[in-house]
Amino acid sequence: MLEVIMAIFVLSLSAFGSFYLIQSTVISTSLNKQKLTAYYLAQESLEVVRNIRDNNWLKQRTDKDLAWDNGLTGDCMTPRISPCDSYGDTNFDGLVTEEDVASTLFQSCFNQAAEGLCVRCDLDGSGHIDISDFGMIADYVNNCGTISFPICGTKAEFQKEITVTKLSEDLIEVSATISWEEKERSHEVEVISQLSNWR
Repeated sequence: MLEVIMAIFVLSLSAFGSFYLIQSTVISTSLNKQKLTAYYLAQESLEVVRNIRDNNWLKQRTDKDLAWDNGLTGDCMTPRISPCDSYGDTNFDGLVTEEDVASTLFQSCFNQAAEGLCVRCDLDGSGHIDISDFGMIADYVNNCGTISFPICGTKAEFQKEITVTKLSEDLIEVSATISWEEKERSHEVEVISQLSNWR
């Protein structure tokens, strides 16, 4: 009888250990997936900033007075990167600018091939897209990005924050921070890069 009890005890320990290992693996896999997504979003943000710099170089061919870091430094970053994961970016170019205010509802949302993309245009969370949503984008653009969209906290899984610091006349530092919540715990990744006026 003692041997049977010991065997059951050993089997129970083994089963519990296996269950714990499987559970830990599932949790770890989910967190790693979210971390990978966050790093991709952070890298995408850095690429958007790099693209602004490169476009400035192209524009300098016709406008010699344009600075290489135009739209990236100063009190009001224009064009601005979306305050939360793409919300307010109605024309899907990765930025929240005057062009988003000017874009029509049909072009920006209803003509999109991929289902579910239009939700980013519903900035007030009303469940439908109307002129008040575009008014919110206009307020964001006109107020140097100091207001936030109500929908950001409720619909966007990943929150995006980009900081551009001017280190010298020919060097800026770009920091992209992506934060998210999982199982009531806060997580955050940060990617930092330096861009120079090497031309």
